[in-house]
Amino acid sequence: MNIGETLLNREKRKLFQKLSYFEKVRHKLKYPMVISEKFDGVFCAAINRHWSSDTECSENNVVIVSRTGEEYHSLDHLKPYLNKFFKVQNTEVILFEAIIPGEKQQVVSGACRDTKKQHEEVKAAIYGIVSETNHITFTSGEGNKFIDPNAVPYFFIVHQVVESEDRVMEIYDAVVAAGGEGIVLSPAMEQKYEPGKRNASMVKLKNGLSFDLQVIGMNSGKEGTKYANTLGTLTCRWKGGDVITVSGMKDEQRDLWWNNHELIIGQIIQVDAMTYTADGMLREPRFKGIRTDKEEADY
Repeated sequence: MNIGETLLNREKRKLFQKLSYFEKVRHKLKYPMVISEKFDGVFCAAINRHWSSDTECSENNVVIVSRTGEEYHSLDHLKPYLNKFFKVQNTEVILFEAIIPGEKQQVVSGACRDTKKQHEEVKAAIYGIVSETNHITFTSGEGNKFIDPNAVPYFFIVHQVVESEDRVMEIYDAVVAAGGEGIVLSPAMEQKYEPGKRNASMVKLKNGLSFDLQVIGMNSGKEGTKYANTLGTLTCRWKGGDVITVSGMKDEQRDLWWNNHELIIGQIIQVDAMTYTADGMLREPRFKGIRTDKEEADY
């Protein structure tokens, strides 16, 4: 069984490695580190199911899956390019972020999960390949010299080595100032890939605070407000047994979920906040979207 098939046969929650939060592992990081921009898209893995070093690659064998192994059927336009990359790199697993320039993650997620039509507006931001020995090699970005980004639906994310946390923060500030989401840090350009793990070997630092939390309850709006007879806030599980109440949903979502609890209870949602409060809760937590690509919450 090749590495691609091995990954897909794992428990859904353990298919791929997860990103840790910078503040949680900051004390463990040892410099130099490898840094890259984090794009606001959807995690994807391209896998050649029948790959081996002795057989010819075919785009018919290429599948694109989510973090939980759900196959995406709307990204067929990427497969010929990914197949060529399989051949050149002699590998069978390519990791990339599906993005639509100028669009948020929720729009990209909807496009990836569409089963009725293709979405050629989606681009692949390729950041790494996983080898037979279960090691990941990050892209240097050198491959961008040989492609026209306006003519092909992919590009390679640039990774660079930084020597200190001060330099990390300089790059992070520049990315955020330019409208980017944040950065990703790793110890080396090539390292062990650990499916299902969340540790200091792959770390994210995003603008503001962002968590993926499970919805465990619903609350009606306050009397005398427009939400008095519909959904006011969602209750989400937080660390240490605490809960967070989240607002920011659209009016149509509030009415739909209030009348159909099963559509939102148990779901994992992205919750953004300005910062922490003095007692470790979230200040002004806001609903950003349902994370259909995840089955495990942060807490």
